[in-house]
Amino acid sequence: MVANDFKLLPMDVPWIEQDQKNIDEAMTTIQREFDYNGSTFGYRRVNERLNKLWRSAYNSLLDKYNNKDLTVEEVMRTLPDYIIKEQFLKKLIERRSPRGLVRIN
Repeated sequence: MVANDFKLLPMDVPWIEQDQKNIDEAMTTIQREFDYNGSTFGYRRVNERLNKLWRSAYNSLLDKYNNKDLTVEEVMRTLPDYIIKEQFLKKLIERRSPRGLVRIN
């Protein structure tokens, strides 16, 4: 599985629109990809890969919804309901800061 491979479960498609077959296939792929038998290394590796996946997903969402002609508030109003607004807002502010120097925890 590649971190930016959105064939697994597309991030811009609401969960309710994912059919059960796609969800089952994604879970099988994840379990097969991360079968480390509970080792500490395995958990770190899973966390690292999932962080890359989420970072890639947020970058794709930012590319899609970050209209430079709109204010941050206007961009937030255009987001679909299934996007987690608080997390997206943090990433949007980071993206719009000069050279990405603003980090929000």
